[in-house]
Amino acid sequence: MRIDGKRPLAGGRALQTDAGGNGTLLTGVDGVPAAQVLVLGAGNVGREAARVAARLGCDVVVLSRGSERLRALETSLAHEGLRVRAAVLDENALCTAIAAADVVIGAVLEPGRLSPKLVRREHLRTMRAGSAFVDVGIDQGGIAETSRMTSLTRSTYVEEGIVHYAVPNMPALVARTATQALAAAVLPYVREIAGRGMADAVRRDAGLAAGTMVWNGQIVHAGLAGDAGRPHAPLPIHAEAG
Repeated sequence: MRIDGKRPLAGGRALQTDAGGNGTLLTGVDGVPAAQVLVLGAGNVGREAARVAARLGCDVVVLSRGSERLRALETSLAHEGLRVRAAVLDENALCTAIAAADVVIGAVLEPGRLSPKLVRREHLRTMRAGSAFVDVGIDQGGIAETSRMTSLTRSTYVEEGIVHYAVPNMPALVARTATQALAAAVLPYVREIAGRGMADAVRRDAGLAAGTMVWNGQIVHAGLAGDAGRPHAPLPIHAEAG
């Protein structure tokens, strides 16, 4: 959903001095460059964060372990007249990009699994004091050693000199739009389940099958079972191809 694009705006808010930031304006002004934004991850959330940051005029770098996703992201944004720099995520690339960034957006999400801890304290110490780190993966534990969940009323904290924003339900700030977007995305599945029953709906839709976590009291998603330390049972229904 396009609501994912709110992440750069949260980073811009964290850069303001009343939040503990160093007073960098995300968009810049005449004669002063816009902020440098690093997006970790090139999935749906990362792609939308990169799009919004680029539209705001930011210098955007995207790192991901998936080279195909990076190519798709660059192509998609180029068609919109937007330019980002994309590179494969490794330790050297991460160290270089994070040291130069004003805002880091952690958008590495693995459905049904805890977030990988990609950002270490020593990475954050190379950033300019008062820079911002937005951890989108906080719902699944966060991608930084320093990440801990915040709330809408107390959304930031400073650690290692970096303003952390780690609200688990950021779309709640724009609740009307978020609700409409969520309803539009979920309603087709609800109709299928209501019309066909759960078993037939899962059988006919590979996406719905892949998103099924628990079936008849058993964990059928391998990632969830592994992270929870519980037994994994295969989904007893096989989705039809195509």
